[in-house]
Amino acid sequence: MSNGRALLQIVPRPPSDCGGVGDYSEQLARGLQELYGITSTFVSATPVTSSSTADGFRILSPLRTLSDVLDSPIALLLHYVNYGYSPRGVPVWLPSVLRRAQNVCDGPLVTVFHELYAVGSWRQSAFWLRPVQMHIAQTVAGLSGNSIVRNEIQQSQLE
Repeated sequence: MSNGRALLQIVPRPPSDCGGVGDYSEQLARGLQELYGITSTFVSATPVTSSSTADGFRILSPLRTLSDVLDSPIALLLHYVNYGYSPRGVPVWLPSVLRRAQNVCDGPLVTVFHELYAVGSWRQSAFWLRPVQMHIAQTVAGLSGNSIVRNEIQQSQLE
């Protein structure tokens, strides 16, 4: 990140992978670049085996082993979708990684909550794991300078 106006976007998978969060993060990166000259570097929680760039964006991975090799970005932008970071939707490791990442960033952590937690019947693991999912979402929100949710219902759930 060389121009001093760089944003570090943390995503479950690289933006070039199919999926709503990847598309959203890539479109956001393009818009920020075009309108404000802010470049985005992506950090993928899923290890990237191919090129370290995709569609002109630098991609670092894996998130869990990210160290202080980055220049200081203006902000960290986390795209939170709990099942994207853990098969059961309980990424218990994520808050500690975010704390370490905050040490290399002069700006705030901003979290876009694409989902908070799952809801299901007592026969599904989502029912039993919901309290842990809620706790992780609240911890991530507590670490965040700003949180973005889709609607007022999610806002009240997060609070």
